[in-house]
Amino acid sequence: MIRVRASIGGNGCLQALEAQGHAFRAASGFSPVCAAVTAFLRTAGELLGAEKELEVRVSAPEEGSFALRVGEVPPRQVCRIQGITDFLLFGIQRLAEDAPDEVSFIFKEGE
Repeated sequence: MIRVRASIGGNGCLQALEAQGHAFRAASGFSPVCAAVTAFLRTAGELLGAEKELEVRVSAPEEGSFALRVGEVPPRQVCRIQGITDFLLFGIQRLAEDAPDEVSFIFKEGE
């Protein structure tokens, strides 16, 4: 089971996200759900990390562990960061709905 927890600020931008665990693996050793979660997380982390003037910390200390922290979002970047946030969280939420035995998703809004 992959457990994903995220928090979103009052401006609609991602503040923090943590993911732990693995999805079930098929007989081939490959997990499409795990690959999808990984693709969402890595892409969001790289997009956010490429933003100038935005403090982003990404950590993946071991397989099955991922953490992302986003600092204060400058006003001129809010729309872009909201878009990245929406894409990431919608994708993870859909995976959790489609594969509830493999992905758990919890998020808090408006802090």
